[in-house]
Amino acid sequence: MDQAVRTKLSYIHGGLMAFVWLVAVPLAIAGNMYARKKQLPWGPKFHMAVMATAVLLPFTASAGLIFSVSDTSAGLPVVEPPKMIGTILSLGTWIQIILGVVNHSVFRYRRKHNRLPAKRPWNNHVHIWLGRFLATMALLNVSLGMRIRGASLVVYILFAIWATFLVVLFLYLAWIKTEKKQAVSCLPDPDKSYKVTDKGDYDKSKLLTNKYGVGTTWQYCIVYIHRLTEKEIFECIQYDRAQLTKIPKHLSIHISNELASTRSHKDWEEIINNVCSVSCWAWEFGIREISVYDASGMMKYISVDLYKQQSKTLNEWIKAYSTKRTTKQENYIKLSFLSGESGKSHMGAVVQRMAKQINVNDVHIGLVDKHMHEDSFSDSDLMIVYNGLPHHYLSLDGYSPWHIKLTEFINFSHHHSLNYTLFSKALYRFSKVEQRFGR
Repeated sequence: MDQAVRTKLSYIHGGLMAFVWLVAVPLAIAGNMYARKKQLPWGPKFHMAVMATAVLLPFTASAGLIFSVSDTSAGLPVVEPPKMIGTILSLGTWIQIILGVVNHSVFRYRRKHNRLPAKRPWNNHVHIWLGRFLATMALLNVSLGMRIRGASLVVYILFAIWATFLVVLFLYLAWIKTEKKQAVSCLPDPDKSYKVTDKGDYDKSKLLTNKYGVGTTWQYCIVYIHRLTEKEIFECIQYDRAQLTKIPKHLSIHISNELASTRSHKDWEEIINNVCSVSCWAWEFGIREISVYDASGMMKYISVDLYKQQSKTLNEWIKAYSTKRTTKQENYIKLSFLSGESGKSHMGAVVQRMAKQINVNDVHIGLVDKHMHEDSFSDSDLMIVYNGLPHHYLSLDGYSPWHIKLTEFINFSHHHSLNYTLFSKALYRFSKVEQRFGR
């Protein structure tokens, strides 16, 4: 190959590599980071599209060119550091591509089976830090290539300005906070002492600590990227409602007591937002009774404020998305907040009433069951248990056994956020269940 052709091809190689590492790769990274921070759904797809087109294709072509002109016998100056770094970049880039495909496939599988982790998994950390290492090595190699080809001072200055801009942009995108819909907090101030149950107060140091990573930025972002908007959820509800053969009349949400002592103020706000959102979705499906069970008593303690927030949320949902003409009575949904003490106090009241009104010889199980349901909520058809530890057994945490004779239990204890995906999955499972009491 002619020397002039070799020189021209080496310049093309340098230009392609500069485009890949100074323009395309930063664009893919910055776009994904910006979308994640602003909670826009197009981030991962944009990242993969840019990497597949503007990075992989030029990089492959550039690598092929440099291998075709790498013959040292032709007289081209070969400097070991750029050659070594280039080899590392070539291998590292392909490893990074494979990691990206594997990570995306694993994520799709976990999302499909509702197994998204609460924290960023280790394979994602490897992908991120390998990418940062390759980007740093590429900047070093570009500067070495400029030195080999004797670039002018102006080119060096422009390169320094652009590299500084990229570093500042990365630091800015890493620094800005993830945008989040602000929810009205109806929780008491965790810095103040307040009574939660008759047995004692919450330990404030534990209330502000969450060692299980519930509500972390990773979990929020990874869910939001694939989270439906409210309008899309409304459209999904219309479709799902037509597919379901059976809808529960009474839905019970059981907040596992396993993490009660470690939940922070922010975690309780997330649970409250879940309850308010579920009430809107349930209303759209025709469910008119919801009970929320929290053995610790936190939800019942702040139930007055919760009723107000839920009523406001449901009213806004109906105004924004419901096309039905409804009366005030139809807009109403019965919402009950229960604690571990609720069943005990109710049973005590029933025993006292029966002792005054009924002879002991006339007491039988049917009569007890009848009195237990008087002045009380109905039996729940479906109970969703969530926000606990990852295991397969089910703990009811003292839930009243008189109201679960025909209840279908859905165990989502390893999930810490009750999104529409989980909610609809529970309804589909309930729709397929045949409830047979005593038959």
